[in-house]
Amino acid sequence: MLSWAEMKRLIVTADDLGLSPEMNEGILQAHRHGLVTSASLMVGTPHSKAAIDAARECPNLSLGIHLQFVQGQALSAAEDIKSLANEHGQLPDSVFSLMLKRPTQAELHK
Repeated sequence: MLSWAEMKRLIVTADDLGLSPEMNEGILQAHRHGLVTSASLMVGTPHSKAAIDAARECPNLSLGIHLQFVQGQALSAAEDIKSLANEHGQLPDSVFSLMLKRPTQAELHK
């Protein structure tokens, strides 16, 4: 019998958990069927809370954070990231729009 050190494992990470109800269900269903072992969670979307709640029912699903600089609500205060978000904390709609804003390195780290 092989030890854990001798066994090879494939880690399959699903991207964009929290993006939409359909994405959430697809990722969690793939995990339940043994296809997905981890997921990256988008925390600034309208569907992230539902994704977190549903993921609690999957204790073997490893979660990581999906850094999000476009399309969603910023988690930092809008006044702290003026080159990234508008006055309401909304992130740009696209990477192209983000690059036009020329965000500062300090703001990208907040």
